[in-house]
Amino acid sequence: MSHVYTMPIRVWHRKRRPTALQWRGVRYQVRAVLAQWRLTHRWWVTAAEADANGGKGHTDRTYYRLCCQEAGVDWDMLCEVYHDAVTNVWVMERVLD
Repeated sequence: MSHVYTMPIRVWHRKRRPTALQWRGVRYQVRAVLAQWRLTHRWWVTAAEADANGGKGHTDRTYYRLCCQEAGVDWDMLCEVYHDAVTNVWVMERVLD
């Protein structure tokens, strides 16, 4: 089961690979990147063309499934975040139970 949030978060990274994130005021260290994939919808549409069309039709996101841990806590959080290259925003997509 998972809970979808789709909210902007702060992410620390090395070459766009997350090393830590801050969500709901809590900082989590990334213990492992479990999976990574990319979504490019209508890749042939440039960002300028998408902007001229109200932002429709252009998606370039890199998703990460992460195992994270809050300092001093004994359990891990599994989540999926993505970086949107069009808006340059990191987003908490979902937290997995």
